[in-house]
Amino acid sequence: MTEVFLLRHANAYDEFGFQEPDTPLRGKGSEQAQKLAGRLATCNIDVAYSSPYARARETAGVFSNLTGIKIAVDERLKEVGTEEWTPKDLENTGETIKDVLLEIVRKNRGKKIAIFAHGNLIKALLCRILHADFEAYNNLLVVSVASMTILHIEDTNQIKIVTVSDNAHEYLV
Repeated sequence: MTEVFLLRHANAYDEFGFQEPDTPLRGKGSEQAQKLAGRLATCNIDVAYSSPYARARETAGVFSNLTGIKIAVDERLKEVGTEEWTPKDLENTGETIKDVLLEIVRKNRGKKIAIFAHGNLIKALLCRILHADFEAYNNLLVVSVASMTILHIEDTNQIKIVTVSDNAHEYLV
């Protein structure tokens, strides 16, 4: 079995609730990244990947500095989705992201994999795994900043969702 930790980057929103595609961490972002990295360091991660966007790379960098694990940047892990998204966009993107995930798993079968990415990407992937529709993507799924979503992937590529948007580390002293 391969265990995948999907990690949403720490806070990068400005005081108006906006972030640009390559916005760095802001506000509580550094503190959130430290807490997430500390928790993830206890999970015995073997390999780590990151979106090329600054907020994901910075979050991954905190983990790398703590553990010494090198981060592989993968251009395919960029943020996805806009307010103009349609159900067809979600379907196509979700399939593509699932293909990327399974390719990463094939290269690292039996390992623990950390993937530092974005909320919309994680939501699109979860919708694809669950065969959920656009309504679920827009209104039911929430992936908090600096959260952890864990998947177990069998050798047959059957995917089991263990936890979604877990950010308990935010509340630990």
